[in-house]
Amino acid sequence: MMGGLAYMTGLPDRPLRAGSSVVDIMGGTFAAVAILAALRERETTGKGKRVTSGLFESTAYLVAQHMAQYELTGEAPPPMSVKRPAWGVYDIFDTAGGGRLFVGVVTDTQWEVFCREFEIRDLEKDQRLKTNGMRVKERSWLIPRINEITKKHSADALAAKLEAIGMPFAPIAKPWDLLDDPHLKASGGLLETRYSGKRSHIPALPIELDGKRLQKRSDPPGLASTARLCCANSAIRRSALQASSRVASSRFLQTEETREARSLHLAVLYVGVAPIGQHRAHGLVHDAAVGALADELQVVVLHRELVPAELEVAAHAVEVGGAERGA
Repeated sequence: MMGGLAYMTGLPDRPLRAGSSVVDIMGGTFAAVAILAALRERETTGKGKRVTSGLFESTAYLVAQHMAQYELTGEAPPPMSVKRPAWGVYDIFDTAGGGRLFVGVVTDTQWEVFCREFEIRDLEKDQRLKTNGMRVKERSWLIPRINEITKKHSADALAAKLEAIGMPFAPIAKPWDLLDDPHLKASGGLLETRYSGKRSHIPALPIELDGKRLQKRSDPPGLASTARLCCANSAIRRSALQASSRVASSRFLQTEETREARSLHLAVLYVGVAPIGQHRAHGLVHDAAVGALADELQVVVLHRELVPAELEVAAHAVEVGGAERGA
């Protein structure tokens, strides 16, 4: 809430959380980018760096445009739910049969094409609608008028017509609709993932390397498997592994105390930028621990509230800020 994103997402009197864990995703993404940058710099300098990525700072970065708008114009931008669009026709419209479709007519040329193809000559000739800026001012009556036109077409027919003339449009989808999305399926954008005896399909990373999507490396391991892998990659002593397993099974997932501590996201990622064994740190393997990101990069996630043993890990840290400071 304190980062401003919830205000810009909700209604003026009711801030709302974004529809995805966007702050956590951005914080992790910025951390990964910073780690890679530090590794590249180490190739030149031979020295590692302490990299910090905070959730609150990630939220501030996401609302930068609204902060700049306030300072430059002196006007507080309203939430996106009630904000007047920058384009005259940029809305969700009804179709025959109860369907809905988003349509955007964002340039003056597109407006001319739209009017011609849908045979609305009166709107094309209306001097009040000559430019996009003028159409924005007439939205109160223009949008209902266009809605009456779109309601004459089925969703499929309207989509086909808009596609043929190169007009921006999109169906209104729910997240689970994407499980059958033709583009995602054809491009290898859905990866089958198995865990705890169940199966789901998760979107792949939204990038391609040499025209190919990145494939799944492995299914998520169980808690015990994760701890063993993490300890093997980070040279943590067997005694510490046994201690972490006892605590994880008896306290971490069951007690109110540790649930509260977990909610603070007080975790430290110790990133190996020097050979393991040269440095020491204190901590305990967290249930979110992961293995090696690369041959030269070892990662262990430690929880500050649980410190039963001195563990051998690499030297440099990435601190993840508290979740309560996020959206």
